[in-house]
Amino acid sequence: MKEQSGLEKINIANALKMKPESSLAGILNKLEPVDLFLAAMQFRISTGYILQKEKLIEEILDRSLFWGKIESTLMAAVPSEYELFLSILSQDFLQDNELAYGHYKYLWENGIIFSFYDNGKIFFNVPDEIKKVYANRDKEIFDIVLVENQLAYKYISAFTNLYGVFSKNMLIEVFNSQNDSVLGPDDFEAVLGMYLSRQQFFYEDDDYIVNHYFDEENLYEVDYILENADNMSHYIPKKKDILKYSDENYFEMTPQLQKLKSFIIKNMGVNEDIAAYTVDDIQLACLMESPLQDIVYEFEKREIFFKSTEQFDLIAPLIEDVYNNVRLWINLGHTNTEVFEITGKPLFSVMDEVVELIIGDEILLYDAGGNGLYHDE
Repeated sequence: MKEQSGLEKINIANALKMKPESSLAGILNKLEPVDLFLAAMQFRISTGYILQKEKLIEEILDRSLFWGKIESTLMAAVPSEYELFLSILSQDFLQDNELAYGHYKYLWENGIIFSFYDNGKIFFNVPDEIKKVYANRDKEIFDIVLVENQLAYKYISAFTNLYGVFSKNMLIEVFNSQNDSVLGPDDFEAVLGMYLSRQQFFYEDDDYIVNHYFDEENLYEVDYILENADNMSHYIPKKKDILKYSDENYFEMTPQLQKLKSFIIKNMGVNEDIAAYTVDDIQLACLMESPLQDIVYEFEKREIFFKSTEQFDLIAPLIEDVYNNVRLWINLGHTNTEVFEITGKPLFSVMDEVVELIIGDEILLYDAGGNGLYHDE
């Protein structure tokens, strides 16, 4: 028997243990009493005065099939969630044991999508009654508002990923300069409030939006970024490029990253996939301004070891070039190289660090800055 993945186990735990059912009424009728009461609580229905199962189901259907409730849920769905909704909407059932829980969790919690576990398979559907209510919506108004809201959300996500912290006014200004539609402060606050009504990876702090990376322990870093904003303008990509950053996993594959990847493949005996994963994590380490030792660990954890200190001398400048050409929050989205061109601020150098290297059977403390072997254990 095939071993279940962690994703599959989560999906099974949350799925209804029954054959897939297309009707919401049919689903509710097949629920065990405890699950039915939980469904009622989800729609804020007091079950204390409803003792008959039929009456409780009727009340749940009334609440769950109200267009205002469905509309508000879909309006607050992020673009990837709405795309999943449309995909499931177009078919009777989606069968996928490995669908990431985070992709459907919000719609599942709000009774828009249901999941079933039957005979080793996990199925997802949008019940027929919800499909009907959605089909009868005012398509023109709903679709226009949804598209505008989701575009604003993509800008918020992109700015959060690219800058870490930014002012609402800056986002509104950039949005209006790159789009035909006008986003006013009140409109923006309405959209922001709608999305903040559910869990997000950013939060509101007065006139700013802040990445959840910043908490009480490192909030002082926000002050450094804002101080830089007083002395230098932000890096602002064109619309097609800035929207790429709405994907939290996106990063710019710079010529420097490509050169490092090619070196790893050609000189360290690493295949294309492992090299790609390695440079992905090195890019992230540089983004977090991690020390050179952390970047060395990215090689070692994949059992990629340097053959000699001479080989490390060749790769260290490539790593330094990557470091100086990633877009940093502290630089308002600029690279270190761009900041040097703007302000004359010296570039970062990994050559100033002593690192621990595993070469053969030895552990060496090595200074790439010209002093060579620092200590031999």
